Amino acid sequence: MKKMFLFFVLMLSTTLVVVAQDMIYPKESEAIQAKVVEITSFNVKYQNFGEENGVLRSMPKSKITKIVYQDGREENFNNKNLPRITGGGVSPMSEDCRQARIDAEMYYKNHKAAGTTTLISTLTFGALGGLVPAIACSAIPPKPHNLGYPNGTLMQNPEYARCYEQQARKKKSRKVWNNLLIGTGINIAAYFVLKSTL
Repeated sequence: MKKMFLFFVLMLSTTLVVVAQDMIYPKESEAIQAKVVEITSFNVKYQNFGEENGVLRSMPKSKITKIVYQDGREENFNNKNLPRITGGGVSPMSEDCRQARIDAEMYYKNHKAAGTTTLISTLTFGALGGLVPAIACSAIPPKPHNLGYPNGTLMQNPEYARCYEQQARKKKSRKVWNNLLIGTGINIAAYFVLKSTL
């Protein structure tokens, strides 16, 4: 009888674990069985139910009607309370965008060819000669295969991808214009050194 009771308790607890998940109700698709991991100012981060060690997914709050948690609590998303998008940017900056900018500063390193081209042109042809590649290089966004992002699944999040690409472009432009200034400074220093020795 004791074994039968333990078996019944074990089966009941297993059943409770199987049905214990959060339900995300998107506005334009069917409900998603998930484990909600984090809710930021703009996004709900979750993992698909049964994939707790899997990919961390993200969905904008503006696309969600409500979440029903495993304990029965409900959270309704009234989009009037979300920060508004103004002037082409998000204010305040979302967590995804903030992380993308940090990652771009850390991982985007393929800006060196553009910076080196500008520096060599400036040293060879002077500031005006370096200005042409500086303008050209800073006007062209980094190619996708040069972005060096840390994780392919992060780039599937449109907001993360957009912010990462913007920050990579800023970093590339910063390097190009810094190398123009460095090349111009070296040329000016070399001019005065040569002038003083003659």
